[in-house]
Amino acid sequence: MASTTARRDEVSEKLTRLRARLAANKQDAALLEQTANVAWLTGGAETAINIAADRGPVALVVTADRAYAVSDAVERPRLEREEGLTDLGFEIVAEPWYRRGTFVADMRERLHVGDDNDDNDNNSEDSNSLARQLQQLRTTLHPNEVERLRQACLLAADALRDVIARVSPGMTELEVAGMIAQASRTRGGIAVVNLVGSDERIAAYRHPLPTEKRIGRYAMLVLCLRRKGLIAASTRLVHFGALPDDLERRARAVAMVDARMIASTQAGRTLEQQWQLASEAYRDAGFPEAIE
Repeated sequence: MASTTARRDEVSEKLTRLRARLAANKQDAALLEQTANVAWLTGGAETAINIAADRGPVALVVTADRAYAVSDAVERPRLEREEGLTDLGFEIVAEPWYRRGTFVADMRERLHVGDDNDDNDNNSEDSNSLARQLQQLRTTLHPNEVERLRQACLLAADALRDVIARVSPGMTELEVAGMIAQASRTRGGIAVVNLVGSDERIAAYRHPLPTEKRIGRYAMLVLCLRRKGLIAASTRLVHFGALPDDLERRARAVAMVDARMIASTQAGRTLEQQWQLASEAYRDAGFPEAIE
């Protein structure tokens, strides 16, 4: 984890970029409620209570000269002591649970506020614009974010390495999913995507949710691990016994396509160019239909 000074510098730089967007939009304030955006602006603060929701108990309000973290009173001690939001320059507004939303409502009454709500397409062109701009801002990673993402990748790989070494025929897919969840948690992450498929289910379903089916000869483990607001995705496969020729051929083809995609992922490349490369790579590997 970066030092407080490094995080403060990161937050300061992001606030400057966000305020520039506000000025260009002729907006007085920005309201960030989505967990991903809160994590982005705070340099990786963990604020989600319900990990299935896209909004948590913390909202950020940014004006031209102030930055507020708005939440329930019960959240304040942890936000100050463990997430360090006060040290990062945020003024914490702690509302009683029965008056939650008063601060934001007052801001909306007095100021022109843009928000990160993607559902506002037909209601507020400015809000929708800010939502798109936040996505753009998040796609250029700060050096601290690069380091946090690398750490998340290492943890995801280590978690699956640990689990796949303990998978054995006869286990249920649900058992393995439980092992993935535990391995992620013990490493400080959360398995926001946790898929396990075995045998015929691997080819039959693109996203095999784990079931009570017992593993025979072949298993696929998929993990998207979230840590400090960033997500690392990884897939591992294990086969017990001699590898069938067709499966080995497919494994080699996947490795070749993956290598070409990785080598071509460079600054300045467009997603359209990457899509075309993937299509060509699949074709060259003998699986032209795989691009679909």
